[in-house]
Amino acid sequence: MKDKMLLIIKIIAIIVLIYSMLTLFKDETVMYVNEKNQAIVNECLIREGESTIGVEKIAIGRNWGKAYMYVYYSSGQTTSIYVRFECSREASNLYDYVNDNGYNIDPKAIIMASISIIVIVITIIYKKKTVK
Repeated sequence: MKDKMLLIIKIIAIIVLIYSMLTLFKDETVMYVNEKNQAIVNECLIREGESTIGVEKIAIGRNWGKAYMYVYYSSGQTTSIYVRFECSREASNLYDYVNDNGYNIDPKAIIMASISIIVIVITIIYKKKTVK
């Protein structure tokens, strides 16, 4: 019974470790839309041709060398805007604004990876001690 529990804990820790590594490679910055930045976000999204109703957060990042921007709505809908060199000025301005005022999710991923590694090491040590 203890062996199965250790195996389950180890598998969960490995899954969390893989997820955190993928998150690190995304290099994502997130900004929640509030009263302070609503006007700037709405102005840029309207000029980009996107809906401004119910915008909750905007995430930007680089994934495999391509810059992207995701707009998350309260309805659960997500819109993606790919930011290229020839993209509109509004998309570029919004990308820069989120990059300057958002928070990077890398520290959370590093903490998740560290905890997962610690859990994996503890389960391995515990298993070796119980075998003796």
